[in-house]
Amino acid sequence: GAFMALSLKYGSAVAGDASSKEKLYGLVREFSRRFELRNKTIVCRELLRVDLVGGNASINAARVKEVCPKAVNDAVEILEELNGEVCDE
Repeated sequence: GAFMALSLKYGSAVAGDASSKEKLYGLVREFSRRFELRNKTIVCRELLRVDLVGGNASINAARVKEVCPKAVNDAVEILEELNGEVCDE
């Protein structure tokens, strides 16, 4: 979701716009770095500690309630930080 938000805000609708593309890729890399610093991973199944592949996943509702709100909050805070930094340039 965060990558999509970054793409909508900083991506380009013009094919071949290498400058916007590189800026967006840099923001995605920086978002990923910051999220991983806070959460040790950016991968959902690793955050939840469950295998989501194959339909055999038994997701503990308590684990979801523990992990997901924090992950979403972290993502929003990081997006706000990045947006502030880009606007300050």
